[in-house]
Amino acid sequence: ALPTFLDFLRIFSRFSFAYWVTDMPLHLVFGLELNGAQELRPKKLALLYLRSWFLMDLVLISIDATILILEIFEESVPSSARLFRVMRLLRLLRLLRLTRLQNKVMVLANRLLSTNAFLILKVAGGLC
Repeated sequence: ALPTFLDFLRIFSRFSFAYWVTDMPLHLVFGLELNGAQELRPKKLALLYLRSWFLMDLVLISIDATILILEIFEESVPSSARLFRVMRLLRLLRLLRLTRLQNKVMVLANRLLSTNAFLILKVAGGLC
């Protein structure tokens, strides 16, 4: 039997949860560019992360963990309307993650679409 759309969403949300859980400690390992210089010191990276995205990441991961626990609990106990409302509210709060993801996409786009890449694309477009 083919999996339903809800099964797909459940699997996707678990992969998403795993990604964001592993993303948090990676902020201490991967450096970043700060004022034109590479910052690689874990203590400095931790302070920068704590001041920027840590709280939002922690809240969103907590929401995801709560949803996963409620889904497991929901399978073993007959559900109620209140539980469904709580789960729906928590899922809506996960949309806050889009702001974080949008920031990552913009950084990636800026790296890929540098001035040199833009010029190469323009020249390649002119040759065709």
